[in-house]
Amino acid sequence: MQAHRTLTGLLITRPGIAEFDPNSLWAVLSVFLVAGRDLATRRIQKNLSSTIISFQGFAVLIPTGILWHFAMGEILTPVSRSYLILTFGGVVFGAIGYYCIVRGMRLGEASVLAPFRYSRILFAMLVGAVVFGERVDMTTIVGVGLIISAGIYSFEREARKNRRAKT
Repeated sequence: MQAHRTLTGLLITRPGIAEFDPNSLWAVLSVFLVAGRDLATRRIQKNLSSTIISFQGFAVLIPTGILWHFAMGEILTPVSRSYLILTFGGVVFGAIGYYCIVRGMRLGEASVLAPFRYSRILFAMLVGAVVFGERVDMTTIVGVGLIISAGIYSFEREARKNRRAKT
């Protein structure tokens, strides 16, 4: 299974020395942080509202973003109305999505939620194409297809195993 994950990861990222961008390591770090967040979310007291947890978790992006902006030495520039609308949409839908993730992690079984987590890949590709004008090539599509197929297979295998255990 590890070889399968490595192969699909290579299909999507296609690492190489000539094209390596150190900023791609942020994506790797984010995978570990998201996994940590999900594990921590499951351990939070049940009497604490999911709304409060998700608000605090999402709100921390504002000061973090501002600090990151200044740490990178970027200059503040006015934002056009169209970018402001896109940013507002990102905040609204991001907050709703974050709430749903927190709520799902607190209420549902991780094995049941896992296949739905793969929808992020499709939405990220859509946002990349629509908002950032990125083009997705066939190699990336094949890699994403393998990842989603493996997730669905794992879900089905666990469901069959649970059905057999109950009978």
